[in-house]
Amino acid sequence: MAPIYKLDHNVLWSIFNAITDCFSLEPRSIPSALTTLRHVSQVCSDWRNLSLRSSSLWGKVVDLAALEVCKEKWRQEVIHRTGDSLLWIQGPVTRLSAPFFFSVLNEHWGRIERISVSVNTYTGRGVKLAQNWGPLLLRPPHLRQICISHPQNLSGISENSLLFANNAPLLRIYGISNLRFDPQSPWLVNLRSLSMKTGLSILETLEALKSTRVLEHLDITLFLDVPASVSIVPKIDLPYLHTLKLQGLHEECSPFVESITPASGCSFEVWMRLKPYSPLTVTEVPAMNQGLARFSHNYLREHAPQQISLKYFESAIVRFDVNKAESHHLRLLIELGQVGSLAPLFRELCQSSYFSSVHRLEIELEETINPEFAMRLVKFVMRLPNITVLSSNTATLWFLLNNTISGTVVSFLAVHTVILKDLRSPREAVLPALKILLEAGAPLSILDLTEIPYNNLIGIDFLDELKGLRVKWNGKGEVKESVCGTGFPKTLLTGDI
Repeated sequence: MAPIYKLDHNVLWSIFNAITDCFSLEPRSIPSALTTLRHVSQVCSDWRNLSLRSSSLWGKVVDLAALEVCKEKWRQEVIHRTGDSLLWIQGPVTRLSAPFFFSVLNEHWGRIERISVSVNTYTGRGVKLAQNWGPLLLRPPHLRQICISHPQNLSGISENSLLFANNAPLLRIYGISNLRFDPQSPWLVNLRSLSMKTGLSILETLEALKSTRVLEHLDITLFLDVPASVSIVPKIDLPYLHTLKLQGLHEECSPFVESITPASGCSFEVWMRLKPYSPLTVTEVPAMNQGLARFSHNYLREHAPQQISLKYFESAIVRFDVNKAESHHLRLLIELGQVGSLAPLFRELCQSSYFSSVHRLEIELEETINPEFAMRLVKFVMRLPNITVLSSNTATLWFLLNNTISGTVVSFLAVHTVILKDLRSPREAVLPALKILLEAGAPLSILDLTEIPYNNLIGIDFLDELKGLRVKWNGKGEVKESVCGTGFPKTLLTGDI
């Protein structure tokens, strides 16, 4: 008998417990935690007896996606195996899984500890809607997490009643979209994570945040039909807030940017849009830049940037990412409009010493960019003296190295790798730009073309002039590499690779 069959039951149960945590797995994990537990129970009689005696394991694997394709008999068997244990429910609520989901919600509300579902089907209106979601108005004695993404407006179910009967003693994570609640609810005090998508007005949301003193994560999406103006913005101190995400119109997001003071180093992500044909006014521009600068400084003082991504899109949107691959990052996605500009923000950041350790720069500027703002961005780039990896499109690369500001190339004297997103005008732009780098003394050794489709790698025989330069590209599903000066462009173009 293999040693694994002789494991102590406590050790074996700990293993079962770890592999049945559906909330720690990727949403598309195959097999699901439920399927894994079912297979475990079929290995041998000893494992089966242990798993069937452990109702808490079955309570953690109420996976709607896995149960959707099963027969009703198996769905009921899973619930039976949960016994009286606490329930963890997650997955999509679809037309097929909705009847089972709402039966569990209504019959076992008092046992639910964690729930995270996305509703992808119509769940009724009026009386039917109230019946389906009625348990949300009852006190949940064990509920610690509730996240429900719902396209319908659920506020109708709580017009005359309070969410959770205004009493959710163990709740720590809340995220129900399109649902109103009392902004002075006592259960807000203990929240660690709050995710909101509409539901409350701006004033009500600010009022609710006053109670969330121990909040660590805040995600607010605002799509209000008529955003209310806020004449007096309250000061909201959130000393434990480490992650803040905001999305909405400028007039919706601004009160939160102005009012919230987070923990030092708080990760900040904002997508601030403008109403159609309603650019920022001259007085709104400084206020916007001041708010964004406050959060940017707060982040940058604690997190030395290693990577920066700066993109300007044709629709006058600037996207500025710092350390975007990390869990704690800074992301500004801002519509500039005709008057508004982030130039003051970048001018202020240029005067700081935050960026001395940045080694990777990803930058793409559309040709429609305002020349004055483009120069401001170039000056910002010049404050990055230690770039070793430069990722760009052809037009931006040429713009950076061939502009009216002398000495721009100094910022790239440490570049050893250039990553190109396209190969437009290879002889007129790419070749001269690479030569400028090499002639300036940059240790350029790698040209990375792996992000360009193989079929677009044409007209690159010019690379033979740059002898010794290693070129990487995607060829027939794998990354290939060759050295310029060895005739590689000819073999690339003929397909004899």
